[in-house]
Amino acid sequence: VAVFNTSKLEPSIEVINTDHLQVKVTCDPKGQKSLKYRVRVAELDENGKETGTPTEFDLSTANGDSIKWEAPNYVATMTFDSLDNGMRFSEQRRFNGITPGKNIKVTVTVSCDDPLIDATSRTIITNSLFADLKNGDTAVIRYGRHLQNLDSASKVSADVKNAVQEKNIDFKSDAEDEWYSLYGDRKFTSITNDNLVLLENQNNSTSGGQVLYSTIYDLSVEGGNNSGLFSSIQAGNKLTLKNIRLSGANIAGGNNSNAGGLVGSVAGELEVTGCQVFL
Repeated sequence: VAVFNTSKLEPSIEVINTDHLQVKVTCDPKGQKSLKYRVRVAELDENGKETGTPTEFDLSTANGDSIKWEAPNYVATMTFDSLDNGMRFSEQRRFNGITPGKNIKVTVTVSCDDPLIDATSRTIITNSLFADLKNGDTAVIRYGRHLQNLDSASKVSADVKNAVQEKNIDFKSDAEDEWYSLYGDRKFTSITNDNLVLLENQNNSTSGGQVLYSTIYDLSVEGGNNSGLFSSIQAGNKLTLKNIRLSGANIAGGNNSNAGGLVGSVAGELEVTGCQVFL
């Protein structure tokens, strides 16, 4: 009597949205020698509904993805956004048509060659550049990558007008998946973004009657024409900074250039409320 395996694959999916954005899929192969991964990415509007045309592709090590055997499972890892060369969300061709900075729905379907073993899909929702996007226009900032992605080099959507910081950001922390462990002494690039009108620190606690806000530690900016957390405020533009804290920042200006803690140069309108820059 022939006995056939008619089970189904049971993958789990998780997102790592820190100083890089990765999606990991863990799956018992049910005795199979290999698994296949089909990925669907859809852009979401401010109401969480799919918009535009989703993109679909196969997980491939040619794109920097990895598939590792960690008994008794295969673990497949895809990098959606990283500050490494060629790995930013906007630089990866497989995400063409998805607006950087928008929330995305990622569905991974895991299958194998045995037709008697059913394929199974798992879905997660995250943001391509930030921790989250609220109300369609407010970026949530929790890590250095999120802060760096406010710069126009990330191709961030012009719809992102505001940003809120929700935790401490430490550029020298050697914690796993954070800036220093991933990028070493990589310098921060001063933010240039004419569409952004507000960066506000909303994470605080009260101690001894004093309100304490979260801090950006050890920000290191390489010299440029205008160096600071922000490069410059151009004439006709306005930026409001509220309760931003910089501690131990190392900001270098080039020859005959401007350098500041919060902003390198101001030709437009800058409103600073409750901010501190200290050693």
